[in-house]
Amino acid sequence: MPTSDAIAIGAAFVGVGLTILAIVLAVWSFLGYALIRDQAGKLAADVARQEVLKLLDESSPLGVKLRNEIKKRIEAEADRLFADVSLSGAFSGDSAAGAVAEEYPKGDAS
Repeated sequence: MPTSDAIAIGAAFVGVGLTILAIVLAVWSFLGYALIRDQAGKLAADVARQEVLKLLDESSPLGVKLRNEIKKRIEAEADRLFADVSLSGAFSGDSAAGAVAEEYPKGDAS
């Protein structure tokens, strides 16, 4: 076998080996990126949760203010929602449970 053929075969093996190595590294880096992304998301959520809990701590004046403001907004939103339901006629406070507010029109079913 001539030397040039041996060099060509060796170069082909090196090329195939480098291609396989590149594919393995690409898969490995993708899996590593996904793992880092998931862990970073969990860590960010935990830190944000801890910071919000610090802000809402009842021992701090800011926490008391925030809790009062949140409570006030929830009550206002609940009042608005209950007013919308009572105005829609879907709920009648004076009717018995399970009673039909209006009868369906009787007529030909066709």
